[in-house]
Amino acid sequence: MISVMLALCYWLVYYLVYYRLAIHFALARSTLVLHDRHLVDALVDPKRYHYGGPTWLLRLIWRFTPKPDLVMLLDAPPGVIQARKQDVPIEETARQRGAYLSLMKTMNNGHVVDAARPLEHVVRDVSDIILRHLAMRIARRLGLEQNRDAGHNPVVHSQLRNEAP
Repeated sequence: MISVMLALCYWLVYYLVYYRLAIHFALARSTLVLHDRHLVDALVDPKRYHYGGPTWLLRLIWRFTPKPDLVMLLDAPPGVIQARKQDVPIEETARQRGAYLSLMKTMNNGHVVDAARPLEHVVRDVSDIILRHLAMRIARRLGLEQNRDAGHNPVVHSQLRNEAP
């Protein structure tokens, strides 16, 4: 029970204090803020965060925490993931992958990048997604997004290249 309370306190303090102060001001200055891990991870793999409480409580916290503007999942088949990192059994890797993919379907700001491809392709696609997002954010701030025709702004409206590896 103590570990559950500690986990809850951590997430609440992080999102209610640190996020609202530090990250909010960074975003106000148009700074790009990146998270390698987020509360999303605790929804998929609560054991990693030593959370043993009810899932509904994590989902409740998720409802009230600030959401990321952009979410990227670097995805690969379980065999590829296991070849790179053997933290958990392959069955757990497959379960987590399925849970992440299901969660991504619920996010309108989520992007799945095929991380089984060569590194330079993955880096290029991630960079394209970030640059497109930042360009759209700037266009929104300047009130330009309604005045632009999609065909005239390839940076904002470009599609990810689907080149063979």
